[in-house]
Amino acid sequence: MQKVYRRCDGLIVLYDITDISSFHGVSSWLGEVGCYFTTTPQIIIVGTKLDMATTNRQVEFSQAKQFADEKGLQLWETSSKDGTNVEEAIMSLITSIKRIKDSDEEPTSTTQQSLLVKLSHWCGL
Repeated sequence: MQKVYRRCDGLIVLYDITDISSFHGVSSWLGEVGCYFTTTPQIIIVGTKLDMATTNRQVEFSQAKQFADEKGLQLWETSSKDGTNVEEAIMSLITSIKRIKDSDEEPTSTTQQSLLVKLSHWCGL
């Protein structure tokens, strides 16, 4: 997996809002970040299948938002089917990456640095 993450400036961690088990997997994916990165990339969490929210939602927005806020990460809900928030989510990530690159600095968010430390502990690093 380390080669996949090499020189990665941003990550989109996806889960399906119609499948609670996929949301529970977000923590595991964030743990992967702690295992393979020495600096914190820009990360957003994206709930997919927003078009199915009224009939099949298993992950409430408030639940996902609380999780994202605790990690200091942005949360988006999108629909690939109708395009809702897809471009906005990607552009928010790109904007965050560009801001860091333009300043030629590492991310200074203490929340994100704290997240990397916590995630590293999950790997025993």
